[in-house]
Amino acid sequence: MIPYIATHPGEIIKDELIARNMKQKELSSLISLPAPVLNDIIKGKRSINAEIALLLEYALEIPATYWLNAQNQYNIDKANINKKIVETKKNIELWTIISQYIPIKIFKKLGYINDDISDSIVVLKDIFQFSDIEELVENYSAQRLTVLYRKSFNSQVDEMNLFGWRYLAKWLSGKNTINTKFSKETEQELVRKVNALLYENTNTISRLESLLNEYGIKFFILSKFDKTPVDGISFWDGDNPTIVLSLRYNRLDNLAFSLMHEIAHVYRHHSKGEGRYLINTDINEETDLELEANNLAQGYLINNVEWNKLMRSIVIYNRRVIDDAIIKFSKEQKIHPSISLGRYKNDLKRYAIKSNIDFTIN
Repeated sequence: MIPYIATHPGEIIKDELIARNMKQKELSSLISLPAPVLNDIIKGKRSINAEIALLLEYALEIPATYWLNAQNQYNIDKANINKKIVETKKNIELWTIISQYIPIKIFKKLGYINDDISDSIVVLKDIFQFSDIEELVENYSAQRLTVLYRKSFNSQVDEMNLFGWRYLAKWLSGKNTINTKFSKETEQELVRKVNALLYENTNTISRLESLLNEYGIKFFILSKFDKTPVDGISFWDGDNPTIVLSLRYNRLDNLAFSLMHEIAHVYRHHSKGEGRYLINTDINEETDLELEANNLAQGYLINNVEWNKLMRSIVIYNRRVIDDAIIKFSKEQKIHPSISLGRYKNDLKRYAIKSNIDFTIN
């Protein structure tokens, strides 16, 4: 352990003089050492050498080796303290720069880092995959080049928080290992099973995780950060694709669509080793991949032919008529009614429609 301060052996001499009720002048005279020299030793301005150590052994009956060891320990402690100060200053400078790119308060609140800057830097280097500050800045700057966003005009995104959420998702994925091999031949089979699970809506999140793992897909929930209206992210990690959702709306219809959106990316747009991150978040950009994933997600959840029939059948826009039609349709198609109603609202852009249908994720 590095002490807070280094204790010079002169402090020990001072304590001995007090304990023996002896003056510095007496000790100086006893060992024939000039008073200014002894005073400098007591004040820590001069070191104890072998000759002085032998004189102190004679006068105070404390072995010369003790004084030499005390002097050596002081020299070592002082060197360590100076090194620690240099490292601390370096870490403070590094921390100041890191704070411009990483949402420190969020990671501290979540318990990934603490008030120890040195320890926290080690953790953040692991999470954000950088060895020096230049690499961190490069990763941050490359975010918009490597991440594809889904278009929305309703929210502003905190780029730092998004950067933090994205890298935390990647880091947590690396902590999660599954043994099942992923195959792109299982797309329709998995979609059917996901729909059946959503229709039942019982222990849904846990069962979805198990199901996706069985098909070689890592899956978990990571709550969104403040000012980061992100629904989810998908990417390839090691030998498996990963899907991470935020559940920012905490509704079954949003869970269903966001999950199917990412499943579309996994099967259609991701390949092992390509290094692409696809994020659903509110940034004013839209790509062909995102549009395709949206269309696929809708088709995964509801047969478009049957859906168009339903839309043509609803001609009276009141709560009871809509609820009855949605419930009847959902029962016939084995779709949870909240998913059908969610699409109905989205298609008509009438999000304030009142309903008694429950959107709770069970």
